Amino acid sequence: SKLDINYNKESMAAKKEREYTNSLVERVCKLEDLLGESSAEKDFLREKVLALTEEVAGLRERVKFLEAENERLKLL
Repeated sequence: SKLDINYNKESMAAKKEREYTNSLVERVCKLEDLLGESSAEKDFLREKVLALTEEVAGLRERVKFLEAENERLKLL
């Protein structure tokens, strides 16, 4: 009877540890997936920022040209 109780205690402890380990493995997998998605999204956003920066630089040049043209036309 005592052996059965000790065996049950040990098997329950081992079962709890397995469940805990499995839970940790699942959480790590989820975190790795989220990290991968986050990295991909960061790369996409970085490319978008670069494209927008280029566009802003082009628009600044265009505004400078238009302002200069506007001043020239005012003098006429």
